[in-house]
Amino acid sequence: MAEKFSIVGVPEHSVDDVIATMKRTTIKGKKVTIRRYVEDAR
Repeated sequence: MAEKFSIVGVPEHSVDDVIATMKRTTIKGKKVTIRRYVEDAR
């Protein structure tokens, strides 16, 4: 199993707008899976 993902830095005031825009986006015809990164506090 391979997981492909990128963590991208976005200014805090723009996070919600970027997520909303990316949810309406396709890359090479495929929907983008996007979520806010939450650091694991284990």
